[in-house]
Amino acid sequence: MTDTTQNAIDDAVSEGGAYEVLKARLSQQGETLKDLSQQFNLKRQQTFGGSEFSLIGKANVQTDARCIPVDMAQVNGQILFGYHVYVGLKASPALSDVFGVYTLNEADGTYRLDPVSLDACFLNDPQFIHEFTELFTYYKDARLSQISRQDGILYIAFQMGMRSEDRKVFRFEITAKQVRYLDSLGHVSLNDAPQHDFDWIQTGRNDHINGEHPHVSIADKLFVECVGGDLTIKIENNTEEGQGIYREPVEDAYQSVADAEISYAFVGDLIVLKVLPNREKHTRYFIYNPINQQVIRTDAISISAKALPEGHGLLYSRGYVLSGGEHKHFDGEWENLRFFQKVASPNGEDVLYYFFNVEKGYYVIYVYNLIEKNFSSPMNSHGCSLYPDGRMLMFRVSENAEASTIHPLRIWNTPFMMPEQYALHNQVPKDGVDPFLANLGNSELVRALSALLTICQLAQSDEVSQNAFETLLKTCQTTLDHYDWLENKAALGLNTAVAAVMGTADSIIDEFAKVRQLQQHAESALAKETQVVDNLIGRLKLAPRDEANVLLGLLAELKAEVGNVMALRQYRYMPDAPVEAMLDNLAEQRQAMNLILLELLQSEKAYRPYKQAISEIEDKLQTVDKTADLNTLQTQTEQVRAELALVTEEVAEIETDDPTQATRILDLTTEVSSLLNATSARLRQKHQALRGNEAKAEFSSQFKLLAQAVNSAMEQAQTPEQCDEQLAKLVGLLEKLESRFADFDEFLAEIYTKRDEIQSTLEGHKQQLITAQQRRVQNLNQAATVTFNSIEKRVTRFDDMAGLNSFFATDNMVLKLRQLAETMRSLGDSVKADAVESKLKAVQDQSLRALRDNQDIFEQGGNVLRLANTASV
Repeated sequence: MTDTTQNAIDDAVSEGGAYEVLKARLSQQGETLKDLSQQFNLKRQQTFGGSEFSLIGKANVQTDARCIPVDMAQVNGQILFGYHVYVGLKASPALSDVFGVYTLNEADGTYRLDPVSLDACFLNDPQFIHEFTELFTYYKDARLSQISRQDGILYIAFQMGMRSEDRKVFRFEITAKQVRYLDSLGHVSLNDAPQHDFDWIQTGRNDHINGEHPHVSIADKLFVECVGGDLTIKIENNTEEGQGIYREPVEDAYQSVADAEISYAFVGDLIVLKVLPNREKHTRYFIYNPINQQVIRTDAISISAKALPEGHGLLYSRGYVLSGGEHKHFDGEWENLRFFQKVASPNGEDVLYYFFNVEKGYYVIYVYNLIEKNFSSPMNSHGCSLYPDGRMLMFRVSENAEASTIHPLRIWNTPFMMPEQYALHNQVPKDGVDPFLANLGNSELVRALSALLTICQLAQSDEVSQNAFETLLKTCQTTLDHYDWLENKAALGLNTAVAAVMGTADSIIDEFAKVRQLQQHAESALAKETQVVDNLIGRLKLAPRDEANVLLGLLAELKAEVGNVMALRQYRYMPDAPVEAMLDNLAEQRQAMNLILLELLQSEKAYRPYKQAISEIEDKLQTVDKTADLNTLQTQTEQVRAELALVTEEVAEIETDDPTQATRILDLTTEVSSLLNATSARLRQKHQALRGNEAKAEFSSQFKLLAQAVNSAMEQAQTPEQCDEQLAKLVGLLEKLESRFADFDEFLAEIYTKRDEIQSTLEGHKQQLITAQQRRVQNLNQAATVTFNSIEKRVTRFDDMAGLNSFFATDNMVLKLRQLAETMRSLGDSVKADAVESKLKAVQDQSLRALRDNQDIFEQGGNVLRLANTASV
């Protein structure tokens, strides 16, 4: 980065716009990291092969009777199919009515299924046939519901009653050489898959936080309450406000904070909530994502919820929530859809999730890719089975919904092969294999790529929240700590790219506080304006429809509010949607009000309030004798004029098919306007008349007050400087009088005359004071000269230094001389004062020097001359 670019960024930071600059840089760095990650993934695929889930063929299963396929399982190279068929008058169905065994054969990409005789397959077991026949003997409505293979055990389940628990499950043991029937006690082991990958934590009294809006703390990260008539979820521990990020009503509006049953669980960064409000029968389930601070309600969690690998999110029967912020719900029945099985691909890149509907006997299959962090579209099937090499056979529900003798079967190529097959597959020599990557292993690389793409996703997200950037910073640091091999040159510089993202994320967190403050200002202004608009619209709805003056007043407020709403766009980070919604709402209300007024103003009755207001102004005008009261009447007149102008303006904007309507309104408005203009003219005349009389009285009083101010100024002006100060004050009073009575020419001459009089008077007084000061300074200077002569005579009499110093420090004549100098300085003649002080200082120095010389030359009081000692030794 050049110095110029860095300076530009610094300038943007100083101007408060650094967030956009840093966010753009972060997005660019995320794109760079994504490109490097994709290049690295290509190297991984060259070493280990890629993950592919693709349709490679289809085949048809043909049955003798019309039936609906139920399920299937691959057993040692053969496919066992099960059907639901109506057996008619038979006492019990035969094995061939319920099962079929086939082998899958492929030639040149074409697949076919060849039937295998049941007499020669593992189903021809006497004990199994006996129990199978016995089942249908005692339960005429029994039907096949599921076939599944898990950990070397084949399960064949039959539904015997209305409840999902009423099942009989046969078990077969599968080994490499044979398939052996075990028993019919497989019900528990077939249904033992855990439905939740987490344990609920029950909140208690210690988690309750009291206040005006009490709530329950979820590990100090989330706050939940069901008081005040609604269930509210907050992210701030603020009991003074009841606002939160999510809210929905509850049945009992008077419950306390302790009445609701609240539990929670942590699934990676997600927080899962289970809330049962007081006196309610159904528990509510929520998922909170701290990255985008969103709450999602999904009651399907009550049935099952599975944590995704590496803390990527949560999967449930009808959708998923990813920690990066993505979530999706799928339509369809979910109440009886339970988690059945999880299959992980040996390359560590994909995971297969089976959910099974026991009531209707079909599967919903989800495939999740750890690198891309996405799910494929869910597949609904009447059974599916995996081959060791990863091929999957599936009866799609959409293709086998009705009974038929031909049953389409789709064949998919998937990465879910057996580990042994995967190991053999990777033993085959390949071109472009990187030894470093081969030593790390595919699973390690997949996890690292998943973390890197998470960083890319967070860096390029439009989400503006501090949690999002803190999560990004944490993910970057964790990735560099866990995968220190990213520093190797084979990693293509991924560690440098992650470090660059970290640096920008750290800077953007600092700037985020400024952005959030601007957002809060915008949100506060929007909330305040929304309340004002709602109140105005409420008043519009309640306003009487037969009082034009009231409606016009509200219409004027409405038009003013349009400007206030448009001013919201000046706020940075102001969302456009609510502003546009308010403007559209105000426009609709204005249009509706215009139509009402268009109809109402056709009648003279609508103008009676204006005529009555004008008549009242006329009546008061006859008795008014003060201009202050006239100003009140003038305000009332202008208010009526504004309302009439509003009528004219709105009528011009109303589109109507009948132009006579607008003409009628304008004629009536013109009539009222002419009355108003006449009243306004009389108001001006009355105002001028009253203003002239009041002005004369006021001017006389002001002039008398000015005269007293002049006398006071003469008394206070004791020095030339004080004369200037008082003159400035008086001139200020004159200027106020001039501006106040500028409309009255007869008063201006007196004001100008008075100005000249005041100036001449104070100037003369000032000159007298200056002359008096000069005369006094001259007298003081003469007194100082006489005092100097006396001091010069007295200092010659001293014969010791102490006495002379004491004289200059304490003698009355010296002190009087210094006092004279200070007085002359206070009178403004600092030159003469300095000359007196300088002369006194010179006399003092000269007398001290003379006394010192005398003491060096003479002895015995000055009578004996002191000679030098010249004797030699």
